[in-house]
Amino acid sequence: MNATSLVFSGRLVRKLGYAACGLALFLAAQANAQNASVPTAPVSNAAPDLATTRTALTYVQQRLRRWRGEGDEMVAPTLAGASAICVTLRMDGRVVARAEGFGPDSLEATVTAAIEQASNRIPAANDALQVQAQRQIKARVLAGVEIAGERLPLQAATFAQTNLDVKPGLEAIFVEVGGQREGEQVAREVVFPLRMLHAGDPPAAAIVSSIARVSGDPAMPMPGVVGQELSDLQRGKGVRVWRAPVMQMLELTPGGPGVTLTRGSRVVELREVNLAMLRDFRDRLIDHVATRVARSMDGSQLFATYHPTQDRADDLASPLQRAVLCATLSRSGARGRSLARELLGDLFAHNLQALDEPTTAAASVVTMAWLEGDAPLQDEAWPRGLERARATLAKTFARGAWNEQTPQGSRAMIALGLAHLATTFQREGEAQTDRERATDAVRSLMQATTPGALVTHMPWLGYAQQQLSEADITSAPALREMRSMLWERSIAPGATERDLEGGSVFGARDAQGVAGPTWNTARPLAFAAAMLRDPRLTDETELYPQLSRMLPGLRFLRQLAIDEASGFACPQLRRAMWGVRAAPWDWRQPIESSAMTPLAVSEAVESLETIAERAAAQQPPEPAAEPAK
Repeated sequence: MNATSLVFSGRLVRKLGYAACGLALFLAAQANAQNASVPTAPVSNAAPDLATTRTALTYVQQRLRRWRGEGDEMVAPTLAGASAICVTLRMDGRVVARAEGFGPDSLEATVTAAIEQASNRIPAANDALQVQAQRQIKARVLAGVEIAGERLPLQAATFAQTNLDVKPGLEAIFVEVGGQREGEQVAREVVFPLRMLHAGDPPAAAIVSSIARVSGDPAMPMPGVVGQELSDLQRGKGVRVWRAPVMQMLELTPGGPGVTLTRGSRVVELREVNLAMLRDFRDRLIDHVATRVARSMDGSQLFATYHPTQDRADDLASPLQRAVLCATLSRSGARGRSLARELLGDLFAHNLQALDEPTTAAASVVTMAWLEGDAPLQDEAWPRGLERARATLAKTFARGAWNEQTPQGSRAMIALGLAHLATTFQREGEAQTDRERATDAVRSLMQATTPGALVTHMPWLGYAQQQLSEADITSAPALREMRSMLWERSIAPGATERDLEGGSVFGARDAQGVAGPTWNTARPLAFAAAMLRDPRLTDETELYPQLSRMLPGLRFLRQLAIDEASGFACPQLRRAMWGVRAAPWDWRQPIESSAMTPLAVSEAVESLETIAERAAAQQPPEPAAEPAK
């Protein structure tokens, strides 16, 4: 791999010359030098190979051509090693047919069942115009296959435990009920990963629902209820549960080449991460945020969580969520600043009382500070907002102590707000008092937090340290240790689950009870990226080693974003595109993930540009061209 492409591209690489070559050699040497610690499910049997999966998709594509009145017959292949098969047909991001079959010889029957489902959803054609319309509809249908490998019995005693034992998005779940007594029929079902992902079901929820369907008794599985837990049903009700690894492949255009997916997404390669890609990624992230804004005469509304596979938005963003988003946008390039001005301006114009909440007030102050000359402080609403926020924040930290009513999780943002009130917006005659308050607030958080726990205060506490430090940063050793622990908790390149590479694991489970890296990787990564260009936190000898450790994290954030490959399951692709999922197995797009990711990417872009400028400045001037004779 040409490691130079990880950071610089085109003319910039040529300009850097020997410096870029040195960086390339270093990155290549460091590519596999990281350690990772991540909870993993027990090892299961191998999934079917790529060739088998491609053969299955090719057969489905041929059957669809026949369905459209084209192509020739094809004998259904035997899929060696397949315990189950799922064929899904989609049109415009919506499922029009899904069929499952059991065993290596079930492909033909499964495809037939899927095509029958699709045919039943297309209006009958009674004349030439309707026939033409029917052909056009059929031409928009896209195929996807999931092939399950050898099954492995699920040993979990509780439903909750299955969220750790089953790899979400990678393994199918098999449920059987009955067949233990002579003459008793066996009822069975298989639930494939994409069905779970797009429904938003973690493994435990999928198993509960499947047992209820297969048994015909919705009250049989009851998580946490004695006698109705998973182990109880396995012992006394004849319930049997397995898991199996799955290969996923689909076509993005009718009859097009098969695209291999991992948890419904293409795996982003580390070599794709370079400065040009990151600039483009930042712009696309801002584009997505803009699609979540609904404008009216009464100001703008911002949707909080979007479900891309269901084209559904949950709730409106709170003033706090809006203000934090504005803070991240104001540090995310010109387009981000423009959107931040609009969204915060609407908050000031229509809901100034929201600044009575401390975190909203702090994020608003931070936004105004980062907008700097862009902030329309000549608009009377903005100075009013600033002073109202100042009054609110004055109550959060006084006489060297935090107000007990101030939430722990908000104190880092509030400390940053206090830092900017003491510097960017300092008051005549109060500058020393305000700075002492801000410094004491930051110091109290640093003293009460171990380096390993500092990630929970990032990036806000780190920014506050930088803002208040005119020379050396006294807490630099702790911040460096925090950064080192971040890399230790990141999944190294070469991991078994390649889509997780670069993600950081902090030990906690997500909202679905699954342990693994989530969008929260963006929080500490944003400040780690900012540290790169601050000589007080990253000296010349640390620069390229830290850079090499940051790049996989940026790869992971790009992995979380919906793109053309993962957009196959999104009915409204424009709304879904470039939204950041909560986790690889959780396709919800919370506003928090789409706020923090552009901040992390923007910090990386600015640091990479700074590194490039420094490297270019160190190169000897090119010799003057000899005059023509």
